[in-house]
Amino acid sequence: ARAENQRIDVEAALPDYDETAYSLSAGTVWTLSESYSTALNVTRSQRHPQSAELYANGPHLAIARFEIGAQDLAKETASTIDITLHRHGEHGLHWSLTAFYNDFDDYIFAAETGEENEELPVFAYSQAGAEFYGFEGELTFPVYEADGNVFEVRLASDYVRGRLKDGGNLPQIPPLRYGIELHYERGPMHFGIDSFWHENQDDVAAHERTTDGYTMLDADLSYRFALGASDLLLFLRGSNLLDEEARRHTSPLKEIAPLPGRSVHLGARAEF
Repeated sequence: ARAENQRIDVEAALPDYDETAYSLSAGTVWTLSESYSTALNVTRSQRHPQSAELYANGPHLAIARFEIGAQDLAKETASTIDITLHRHGEHGLHWSLTAFYNDFDDYIFAAETGEENEELPVFAYSQAGAEFYGFEGELTFPVYEADGNVFEVRLASDYVRGRLKDGGNLPQIPPLRYGIELHYERGPMHFGIDSFWHENQDDVAAHERTTDGYTMLDADLSYRFALGASDLLLFLRGSNLLDEEARRHTSPLKEIAPLPGRSVHLGARAEF
């Protein structure tokens, strides 16, 4: 349980803010057998509007937009539930699957108005009833483990759908993502490679642009050894090895700044 008071005293001729938010959560885990368990979490939480959401009225140059606040914003209240089924054990297959649902009263968000001010797109803060639902899942299974060699494969996926209760989509909601990771270890050496596909995002809010899907391929190689009283880690990492033009739908700068192209990093880290 949590209670949080927020007070904002405004020197300008604007209304002050002084409210208390209350949150309560509970969770439990059932052990079904030596290998299986399930978890349930229920939460009712409240969030205060931030000062920028209340009083903004000007350019926000870090994310290249003109923001207009709403002085009458109320506390945001969310009721959430999630349930997880998990298979575990010292050896063999590991997997977990989580489904969740979030119900919001007075959800606060910034929506594009379609207008411009000072050559920047105008975003206005408002609030409305909204809901989020989706899932997260992962599966890890060993392929080979003997004589100090460990090779395993991990599959993972996640998805969230966000929309307004009275119809319409919420902005900056990530699309479906799924991928595969391969990990190999032999003593102090580790090698990993992973590839994740991000789907197109076509469920967009008013005035929001769609985002094309892309594949991210990354790899890393590292070796750890003792150096006196310290541990030294040498690593080589490659990111976006396919050199994709990738734009995150959750980024307010996706139209201006895509993710970095192909890059390779060589480094060392000492731990002592």
